[in-house]
Amino acid sequence: MPEDLKLDRMHPAYAAQAREWDRARDCYDGGSRIEGRAEYLPKHERETESNYRSRLQRAVYTNFCLPIVENFTGQIWRNAPARTLPEALEPLEDDVDRQGAPANAFFKSVTQNAQVEGLRYVLVDYPDTRGVASRGEERARRIRPYFVDLDPRRVLDWSFVTGDDGALRLAWVVVREDVEPEAEPFRGRKTEHRYRLWRPESWELWRKDDSGRAQLVEEGRNTLGEIPLTAFYSDYAGPFTGRSALAGVVSLCLAHYRKWSDRDNSEFWAGMPTWVFKNWPEDSEIVIGSGNGIVTPTRDSTVEIIEHSGSAIESMRQTETDIISAIYEIAMRQVRRTTRAVMRRMDELEGKPPKYADLERRRGDLASPKQLRYLEWLWAQCTDARIEPEERAKNLRRFLSRRFGTSDVRFLSAGRAWAAIEALKAIRRRKSAGG
Repeated sequence: MPEDLKLDRMHPAYAAQAREWDRARDCYDGGSRIEGRAEYLPKHERETESNYRSRLQRAVYTNFCLPIVENFTGQIWRNAPARTLPEALEPLEDDVDRQGAPANAFFKSVTQNAQVEGLRYVLVDYPDTRGVASRGEERARRIRPYFVDLDPRRVLDWSFVTGDDGALRLAWVVVREDVEPEAEPFRGRKTEHRYRLWRPESWELWRKDDSGRAQLVEEGRNTLGEIPLTAFYSDYAGPFTGRSALAGVVSLCLAHYRKWSDRDNSEFWAGMPTWVFKNWPEDSEIVIGSGNGIVTPTRDSTVEIIEHSGSAIESMRQTETDIISAIYEIAMRQVRRTTRAVMRRMDELEGKPPKYADLERRRGDLASPKQLRYLEWLWAQCTDARIEPEERAKNLRRFLSRRFGTSDVRFLSAGRAWAAIEALKAIRRRKSAGG
């Protein structure tokens, strides 16, 4: 092997995606992955270091990414898939990873994680059978294949070739493994990276020695004849290249975090009024509080209160609201685009009226302005005319959330809008019949 062998060399596609993987994962995990980190909350040009440190410490990240991905995964996994397995594989379904995870739980986790980075891998592995005399001994020792869920950061480099049938096949792939060669109780731990090179007919395990040079640890045959690795994509963008379900949302989440911090900082400094005492002796005693009055020492002495008008803070608050609306709009489009076929099938199974399913199949988009106006007019007909418009709108959002799963009419699908209209027509008829 050449002396300059670089075990942790990365494929160009890996290097191109790595930064976006980290940003998406940080925004999805939230908490300390975002809060307190200067890269996500930069210092303003003329901000003092002490004020910046205080602002960085106070800033709170609102995690929009987690519920978006959970909702997306929940829609896909609303109904468990039906599997037809060979009889020999049926017992494996209850524990596919040798860690106790059933197949559905394992692949639901793979699905959810794939939405974050846009890509996830599953490796089919097999315990070392050297020294095992027979198949009967394997069964007795419960030696069998299992799945390994791989973070995309662990698949470092690869190469594809085109087969005789025109399909792409892996020629080789390098997977990083994290191991603990030494671990003793009450003592420090030693961990290291090892690099497994898979080929269709063989595998090799490498490590770096104390001088940083590549060292072959062991090697063996791959009796499968192909590399047992497959990729799961949120949105396929090429071999081993995926697009995160959070694409477009991550930047808005960070923008909201920074805007929240700016508003919080403004409220921190301007939230309380400032007392200004004019023409007062420096040694005057001043008492401010509930039940206290202020007596000026001279006729020329005055007291003024300077209070922030709040318009700038309200403007920042409105910007936050606009960002949140944009986040949910992108999220709803992403979910609708990817899960439309799944949702149509669910509607059929749940007995949804054909005209609504038909409408969604033809349109697959949001409710029209005409539908929304009609919906709001019907709601006004069904409610007490004495209710204030703002309260009436709030009650409509509650109704839509309870019956149709969305509290914002802007994100109501065309089919569900018609369903809501029919429901309100029925309510109005009952109300008319009851006098």
